[in-house]
Amino acid sequence: MEITKPDYEYEETEADANQISSPVQSSFSKKFFKFFGNTLGLKNMLSKTFIYHQPNPTYLFKEQENSNGAMSYSFQLKKDFIPQHNDIPSYITYDLYMMNFRNKQKKDCAIPIMHIINSKTQGNQVLIYNHGNSSDLGTIFYSLINMSKIYKVNIVAYDYRGYGISKGDINEENTYEDCEMIMSFTLYRLKYRIYQLILWGFSLGSGPAVHLAAKYQYIRALILEAPLASVYLFLENDPSSQYNDQEGDVYGNIYKIGKVRSSIMIMHGKSDEVIPYKHSQILLEKFQQENPNNKKQIQCLLVEELKHNDLKSLIQIKKSLTATKLKQFLQKMLQQTQFDMEYYELNPQLYKILLREEEDLSFLNILHKIRYKVDF
Repeated sequence: MEITKPDYEYEETEADANQISSPVQSSFSKKFFKFFGNTLGLKNMLSKTFIYHQPNPTYLFKEQENSNGAMSYSFQLKKDFIPQHNDIPSYITYDLYMMNFRNKQKKDCAIPIMHIINSKTQGNQVLIYNHGNSSDLGTIFYSLINMSKIYKVNIVAYDYRGYGISKGDINEENTYEDCEMIMSFTLYRLKYRIYQLILWGFSLGSGPAVHLAAKYQYIRALILEAPLASVYLFLENDPSSQYNDQEGDVYGNIYKIGKVRSSIMIMHGKSDEVIPYKHSQILLEKFQQENPNNKKQIQCLLVEELKHNDLKSLIQIKKSLTATKLKQFLQKMLQQTQFDMEYYELNPQLYKILLREEEDLSFLNILHKIRYKVDF
């Protein structure tokens, strides 16, 4: 584990402070959620009330007809969310998609998807970005463009049901299903391979990221930014306290992190006022306890004085130490991807297992498991 002092100057603005929201706001709400969510099985209803904070949509997908007569979308960001410096390099483009489907209750749902493409990428790696609370594709758009520019990666980002212009209800299980469908979309519509996928989870987004990284061992890497160990541990004054109620818990990353087989990078500010940095320490220790002989790379970077949303700015400063560490990590993942492609060709048995995981993520299997009808 590495602890660094901030290598830049950060001035918190009023907008940044407004975007910060604790998953459960008051001590009464915490006790109410913990008691009733566990004893009466009202977890989904209480999660929607106390955990999720969806902003009003900050963007639109506008339908337009292209030169071939086919319909496509253009991205329209609301005026208040357009930064002063908003140039997008000519070598970075993006495509927009809307995944329409019916859920188990036969209700219409939709997930907006953005695929950011950097023509200067050195390989075909792609980040699947799971955003945090009080965010949507509009609030993170320019951050993702800058990340693609600095780290030379392609990015797939989306909104969970209930966020942005999506349709559907938000709950823990739905965020897992949404992320799994996005992984399937990335493989079968965008033509990536599973060993090229890097799951990134910020704050609330660490839940679906860890869940899917634990489920699919052939993804390339897992990056966690200010992650939760679990909502119940968040409710404790001391996040290091012993708690073991996997069934009643929400986003119980602590129970799943030990099953992750990919390389991991964890980043957290030591002055995080929303999710204490001890959550990252707990996840690191849990992984190491359950994987004492794991040879995959794992890093935990704790940065002095940074608050919950500060890392987002820091990783966009090209010469910062944190950005340098992240770039080195991604470069190693690229090298491993190239090595593994050759290794799998020489080990047909392993390649069969990899193909089986990709098959598990096929639309037919996803639809069979969750009984959805998908169209996009």
